[in-house]
Amino acid sequence: MPKKDDTFKIELKDAHTKWGTHRHTKTREPRKGEAYIPIPRDLSKKLDIFNSNKKDASIEYKISIKGNSDFLINAKATGSSKAGDIYVKQFSGSNNLKKIGKLYQELGVKSGDEIKLTFKSNNEIEIEKL
Repeated sequence: MPKKDDTFKIELKDAHTKWGTHRHTKTREPRKGEAYIPIPRDLSKKLDIFNSNKKDASIEYKISIKGNSDFLINAKATGSSKAGDIYVKQFSGSNNLKKIGKLYQELGVKSGDEIKLTFKSNNEIEIEKL
């Protein structure tokens, strides 16, 4: 489980900022505004960020923008690199993939930008554009 002041940086790519429209499959209609926050497996493992494949894992998080306490979203730790893996692949908006898209819009980030995530507690994250 993440600890207070754990931190990591991520460079965003089109797949992260434009998830709903930057797709390699035709399994569904494009959805503008969908996005996610990637978490490399080595960081997920180091920080003990689990998905629902791990029994009793805490997968709910609250994400706020540094310097803007009015913007807060609920997110989930989701996905895995391979079937059955307990380590998370990304944060996505709880029941709404457009929540991270709105977060990116509020931050003013785009593909190629770097973001920093800092854990304020084991399930509260502050995000900032670098």
